[in-house]
Amino acid sequence: MADKGTQPMPSPSPLVSPTPAPVQPASQAEMVHATNLSTCVLVILVMSWSIGGHHLTRRMRYLTEGSAACALGLTTGLILLVFHHYLSWEIVTQLLEFNAAGFFTYLLPPVIFYCGLSVEKSRFFVALPSILMFGVFGTIMSFALISIFLYVALGFALFKLEDCLAMGAIFAATDSVATLQVLDRTTQPALFSLVFGEGVVNDAVSVVLLGAVANTAKANAAAAAGAMAEPRHGSWAGGVVANFVWLLVTSWALGSAAGFGITATLKKLHLSGAHQELAVITLLSYLSYLLADVLGLSGILSLFVCGVIVSHYAFHNVSEEGRNVTMVAFKTASYLAEGIIFIYVGMDALDPLKWKVSNTPSQA
Repeated sequence: MADKGTQPMPSPSPLVSPTPAPVQPASQAEMVHATNLSTCVLVILVMSWSIGGHHLTRRMRYLTEGSAACALGLTTGLILLVFHHYLSWEIVTQLLEFNAAGFFTYLLPPVIFYCGLSVEKSRFFVALPSILMFGVFGTIMSFALISIFLYVALGFALFKLEDCLAMGAIFAATDSVATLQVLDRTTQPALFSLVFGEGVVNDAVSVVLLGAVANTAKANAAAAAGAMAEPRHGSWAGGVVANFVWLLVTSWALGSAAGFGITATLKKLHLSGAHQELAVITLLSYLSYLLADVLGLSGILSLFVCGVIVSHYAFHNVSEEGRNVTMVAFKTASYLAEGIIFIYVGMDALDPLKWKVSNTPSQA
């Protein structure tokens, strides 16, 4: 007989799972080891691509260096997944996962800036009206037509208006890389300059359009939350146009200010060596990209405009050695960055976390 004043101990419910043990965070030494291992694998892949990529493209007519890098990344991802039992799963996922922050912060800027530096000024400015017509007005027309089609065909059932606008901005960005791979700069210089300029301007305008849609969506969401009313289509159109013009003008102005600032700095300081000239050009142009992102502008457009102005004006205040060093340095950085990007595109296609999320059934 149990004492009346003594309460029996409650038995644990079989439905309540015991509290899991806390996951111990990885030590600093383990994190450094994983980072060094992933970096070592990446360096080996980029070195293999840079050595053997151009040999493959010479032997195979329809294979470009970008597609060779993607194939190398895809093959590496398959090998990592097959032999993942011999490696830590955290290391495998770290190798296969694409770091978006690293892409926008470190890999994309040298590619964009070298595009601005390598523009052939005479042909680019001669073809500028055609470039702006196709790159700006053509992109805006494609954006409008694709967005309207998506909203009319699928928007009422599947997507909201802001989703259709965002997809229209993404699909309006044409891929000119494949076209440029089959064009010869020496035999078709005018066509190459036109396609190259239109591709860069098209990408920049598409990014600005996507940013304008995102800013308008945030503003309308805040207004709807305060007024408890759904924004009208007219407010969407006016907001997107206003945000697009604002981002386009301010990003262009920031890039121009950075380019002319570099020109004035190089003219006033009278630097003694090519390494100092390269340091000033690199840091100030990169600052314009970061500042544009901090201010909510388009860093891609700002950096491209800065590169064009540096190539057109600032190089007159740089020594011949400084010009050669700058072009070679950014060409090398752009080449390596493109190789890393394409390799990670192939490896990221096999990221197990993305496949796990896509195969997870949605909860009601």
